[in-house]
Amino acid sequence: MLKFLVFADLHYSKSLMAVTVDHLDEILKRAADEKVDFVFHLGDFCTDYFESPEIVKAYKNNKWGLPVYGVYGNHEMEGGVLNTMELITPTLCNRDVNFGKTGEPYYYTDIKNFRLIALDTNYSFNPNTNEWEHNIPGSYGARAGNNPVATVHPEQMQWLKNLLEDAKQRGMKVLVLSHHTMIKDWYDYPNNADEVRTLIECYSGTVLMAINGDLHTDHFEIRNNVAYYDVNVALWADWITDSEAPYPYPEDATFEYSEFDKDGNFIKKYQKPYNSLQRKSLYHKEPLSAIVTVSEDGNIEITGSETEYLYGIQPNREKNGVKPYIPNRKAKIDVNF
Repeated sequence: MLKFLVFADLHYSKSLMAVTVDHLDEILKRAADEKVDFVFHLGDFCTDYFESPEIVKAYKNNKWGLPVYGVYGNHEMEGGVLNTMELITPTLCNRDVNFGKTGEPYYYTDIKNFRLIALDTNYSFNPNTNEWEHNIPGSYGARAGNNPVATVHPEQMQWLKNLLEDAKQRGMKVLVLSHHTMIKDWYDYPNNADEVRTLIECYSGTVLMAINGDLHTDHFEIRNNVAYYDVNVALWADWITDSEAPYPYPEDATFEYSEFDKDGNFIKKYQKPYNSLQRKSLYHKEPLSAIVTVSEDGNIEITGSETEYLYGIQPNREKNGVKPYIPNRKAKIDVNF
């Protein structure tokens, strides 16, 4: 049996978002209290790693000594040209993993009789160089002119196939984790989601779940004997896209903000107004996460979490799964193949 905590889309960004290190610690404390095997973040953890050593330290060197892992989201390299893969990739995990290729951030690790495969969906094809390239520093997507723009690229696909076949031969169970969903009904990224899902489902009975973030919604379904799970956004419920719109919260509404120096050392705490942030956003009152327990016989149990919208102000998104909670669930995958 494997028991772990997942959370998605923390979007830590000091000047933009009312998301703090304390919020991350709330998530990690839950993991410690539940005595999980590890914690996994599903991308968009931070938008500027170079300027945010405090959030990296809080995760990798967490005070509970928890094993932690993560994947790249589409916002991971957004913060500027100093946010390189060489800087960010080592921050994903605090345990040794097997990277697909030197310098490439997709990887796998084996825990008990389970294999975790962490995909990176941030590859695009550059027609000028005739090569696949990863999202570049200072971007939140592919280089202009690249197509397709978000893909599990061919080299990674072959790597994934080899790992799935090896796991099957060894009698292991597999969890596939990524930022983008492999259910193309809901979203266009990755562009080859159908191809990835077809491959995964060829190993039904070996692959138990594919887990993702990105959509800021809650969704769970079983297709062709594989469970697909979109994990709801941790704290940031929605954004106000109209630049002329007023800030959504009262003038005197504040949150507890922690200030750190350039090395990520704590300086002080104080109350910071929501209306002082550069981005007008809506939030959950507390961060959401899910405890997932899977067994080798295919049983899946999800223990969610529940909060409410801050000041009762709801997002204006008409999309299934937008809600301030993660429900509990139970499911069964047939492993008799």
